[in-house]
Amino acid sequence: MFFGVRSFVASVFIVLFCFGLAACGSGEGGSKGFDEPDVYAAPDVPEPDEPVPGEVAVCGLSSGCDISDVSYIREVWGKDHYVLNEVTVNGDTLALNVSYGGGCELHEFTLVISGSFVDAEPVELRVVLAHNANNDSCEAFLTEEYTFDLDVIKTRYQDKYQQNDGTVVLLLDDRRIHYEFDS
Repeated sequence: MFFGVRSFVASVFIVLFCFGLAACGSGEGGSKGFDEPDVYAAPDVPEPDEPVPGEVAVCGLSSGCDISDVSYIREVWGKDHYVLNEVTVNGDTLALNVSYGGGCELHEFTLVISGSFVDAEPVELRVVLAHNANNDSCEAFLTEEYTFDLDVIKTRYQDKYQQNDGTVVLLLDDRRIHYEFDS
């Protein structure tokens, strides 16, 4: 009789254990194997390895915006932390490779440009990169490339200096980025 009770308890334990495994592996997303990691993806993000388009905003003194007040710029457009890894210019496109923490929300980067050029040789333009993480509390460390259309800078230069060809040095943090264009 002692052997029958142990056998019964073992059988109950095995059945409960199997039900527990089945419950852990199912849910709204269907069954999940033990070796599959949890994957989180930000909504509305292009396929991996495709650059994410960023917005370009003009900061003019007439609108009460002062590009030299970086804390104000980031308060308006986003002040979340990021690491600027690499900068390239290809034609009229500025590509910024950035890293940041997150993974659960859509991150927005805005390139805020000064409303006026700095007369130098070549002409300079102050720019600030603002990052809005949309309160993303996830802890993955992501690296993505964001692109910005520099046509607005070219058009403003052409209007001011009445020249189709030119060079503008973008002053971003401690970097000097040369943007050369022609008509």
